[in-house]
Amino acid sequence: SHRDQFTYGLIKILELHFKTRLGFHEKLNENQTFYSFTSTKRAKAWRTYLTDNQLVKPNHSLPPSFNDVVNK
Repeated sequence: SHRDQFTYGLIKILELHFKTRLGFHEKLNENQTFYSFTSTKRAKAWRTYLTDNQLVKPNHSLPPSFNDVVNK
């Protein structure tokens, strides 16, 4: 979707900076079918990586993200 375009770019920047793809395929669209591909799993993996390695701090004073609630 149009919203994912920004997520794709951010994921590629994280992969280049941390020199890892977290086990994912080199291409964001590994199936060559953009109509069926989303960045949800890859974005969730990066959120987990950044949190687990204490590179970001979750702000527990804010309400949870809609994505956090839906993707659990």
